[in-house]
Amino acid sequence: GISAADPLHTVTAKDREAVTAAFLSKFYKTGVGQDTSEPLHTVTTSPGHFGLTIVKLERENTDLGHWNEIRELLNRYADYKIGCDEILLISIKEQKYFISDIGLRMLTPKELYAANGFPADYIIDKDCDGKTYGKTKQVARCGNAVPPPFAEAIVRANLPEMCGEKIGSMEMLKKIMVG
Repeated sequence: GISAADPLHTVTAKDREAVTAAFLSKFYKTGVGQDTSEPLHTVTTSPGHFGLTIVKLERENTDLGHWNEIRELLNRYADYKIGCDEILLISIKEQKYFISDIGLRMLTPKELYAANGFPADYIIDKDCDGKTYGKTKQVARCGNAVPPPFAEAIVRANLPEMCGEKIGSMEMLKKIMVG
């Protein structure tokens, strides 16, 4: 992508330029978008959240993604009566679009912990006795954890005289505790 302030690339017969707008949505029934510069709200493990977008309908692009599920949702919750062999098309300036699942990919537990400032070698998949945690429990524990940068900031602000070097990994912590 390029900035909207920059000139477009060479315009050809192939449609390859588009305007995109990034936003985050909470998807809690009253999902309201938020600016991407705002801090991310609490990530929960609640299932069933989804997002929709519209996709340009082209002859070479006939993949309708999760249209059957979307049609079912529209029929159930929006009083549509769309048949199994029908598709809802939206026309904008003589171009046809269809509703499609935006294909959200949920973050993996490792990605969630990294986003919260945990060291890369932080152990998230088992407890202190070696009992393995499943993905749902790993995500739940991340949501309930105090991110290390927050804890460090509080300690450094309140007890600077007791603070030494920054501990950047679990390996460093082990060396300090042993030595």
